[in-house]
Amino acid sequence: MSAPAKVLLFGGTSRIAARAIDALVARNSSVMVLTGRPWGIPATPATYRPASGGGLEHALVELTTYDGTHTLHWQRRYDAIISVAPLKYVARVLDYLPDPAGTRAVFLSSNNAALLGGSADYADTRAAEDGVLSGPLDSVVLQPTAICGHSGDAVLGELDRRVRAGKTVWLPGARTRQTPVHFEDVADALLHALSADVPASRYSVSGPEQADYLEMVRMLEAANGMQARTRPLPAAPIRMLGRLTRHPRGAQLRRAGIDRLPVNPPLPGFTPHRSIADMIASLSALP
Repeated sequence: MSAPAKVLLFGGTSRIAARAIDALVARNSSVMVLTGRPWGIPATPATYRPASGGGLEHALVELTTYDGTHTLHWQRRYDAIISVAPLKYVARVLDYLPDPAGTRAVFLSSNNAALLGGSADYADTRAAEDGVLSGPLDSVVLQPTAICGHSGDAVLGELDRRVRAGKTVWLPGARTRQTPVHFEDVADALLHALSADVPASRYSVSGPEQADYLEMVRMLEAANGMQARTRPLPAAPIRMLGRLTRHPRGAQLRRAGIDRLPVNPPLPGFTPHRSIADMIASLSALP
């Protein structure tokens, strides 16, 4: 399928959004970017206007408080929608778009395990996902694993920072394995879901490799030419862990401390390309 002519993109200040915008405008799509804070990345919208066709517009909209009182210039018909902003805020703004029925919309959400921090976050996000999947849009919800190079990178990015700073790296149990995914692969997955014949549903997006924390630390040591101090992370009793996470009703913790949350199928037809070694190599180049 060809790139959509007019695209609405929520949340344009991340590296994921910047890569998606680059690709869309290069394909001569016209992109309206809504952000809740001043323009960050890309820094200069003019650089995203190719010589032939395409274009980029930007609107500053506070998604958390917008109530549709005033009709704004971005409220028009679009061929496709992408969101990298928090879904629980974006979902309520969609109600103010004219004639959204059948429009392909791709939403970047949180993976289920990342929502263990509190039942309110879990409930709000799942409700927003259910809302867009059952609404008039032709919706796809992507739930990535730990994203490398994205804000809040608590796996490879945090391990890299601790190794470089010479700080102690606390290691979870040997069974705790991660499948990190590079932010460029996440952006590519958004674009794939936007233009490919993918059924409306929830899908996971993960990298091509899996590793435990010690394996990732060893790779970071080799890349940085230094040795890290590592310590095992004490295992909290499962009952205490359950009380701390306040996991939602019906979710149960296994012995390994992993919540029994839904496991979604991988995005059909999409293959991530960046290995863990590639991700580590890219960290030093990120601003």
